[in-house]
Amino acid sequence: MVQENVDQAAMEVYRPVQVLCQGLKRDDLPYGSVGPDDIAQGIAFLASDAAKTISGVVMPIDNAWSTI
Repeated sequence: MVQENVDQAAMEVYRPVQVLCQGLKRDDLPYGSVGPDDIAQGIAFLASDAAKTISGVVMPIDNAWSTI
């Protein structure tokens, strides 16, 4: 019951990604589509020595979709 209420409240505030992406074409993204390799490269960077001073970061790997 509680979970159903939480889910319903969340759906009233947040739209599912499928709804957000309706009508969005791959060509609309500045750098094309995002694939598993893109996610893996972000993870590899965060696990590398190059990112040793980074902590508590939110790193969108969305090929600039969040900037549209």
